[in-house]
Amino acid sequence: MVEVYKNGDLHVWIPVAAETDKYPARAFLPINGLNEAYLHGYKAEISESKYLEALCDIQNSFLSNESKVFTVNGGKKEERQYKAKWRHGRQKNSPLLGPTKGWVKVNLADVERIDDAVLAKSLDNSDSKYSELESSILDPILCGSDAELAEQAQQIINSIGDKIPMGQVTPKKSSASQEVFLRDAAVVAYVLNKAGGVCECCNEGAPFLKKNEEPFLEVHHVKHLADGGSDTIQNTIAVCPNCHRELHYGAGQQALIEKLYSNIERLICE
Repeated sequence: MVEVYKNGDLHVWIPVAAETDKYPARAFLPINGLNEAYLHGYKAEISESKYLEALCDIQNSFLSNESKVFTVNGGKKEERQYKAKWRHGRQKNSPLLGPTKGWVKVNLADVERIDDAVLAKSLDNSDSKYSELESSILDPILCGSDAELAEQAQQIINSIGDKIPMGQVTPKKSSASQEVFLRDAAVVAYVLNKAGGVCECCNEGAPFLKKNEEPFLEVHHVKHLADGGSDTIQNTIAVCPNCHRELHYGAGQQALIEKLYSNIERLICE
């Protein structure tokens, strides 16, 4: 049974809306951070609260099956609405969702790094509308060269499963003859695994297979590390070499980046 989050709890119950013909399953996650405001509540009476406050309100409303009758359509109709709802996005016309797929209990430390697909899969593997997810955070595997990064990523790519790399909000540097960023091989492995051999920019298959028969894609930081970008899955994509070059040097670079933020849910504009 869902429990309402209390200050100091190590776990939280996250509501998940079922997939539709148009959209995959979507969860109420702090996509803009824990301290940003989120829209929730009745369709006709939207509230705005910080993430954990909004989550508690959704949980309480679900447990009490709280509802209210509103007069809608310019006073022509009365409609009963349920309060355990949230807006998937910041706009008031964003989809209004409820826990129609179920609830997943996760570590509080994971909520800013986990994604909708992982929670949906947990429920798909459950025999009820409730499931629990073990901690899925991977500590960084820091590498100082492209060769080491590729080797370490290859070693874990098939075993990473649904684990989410912690990554580095502020990537560490190595100071040998020149400073280079130490990158997390777990982030590379996760993103390549998620892409499944398809470029996340042009949606075309990898241009060729590597010697080990794996599809060749390159990992790109949407906001460059040199510009203060993070080495996390929220700033990293798997792309074909052509798109990779265009993202660095193309005349339409900014429009392409905006398209990526719009199309890939895990990405967060930094």
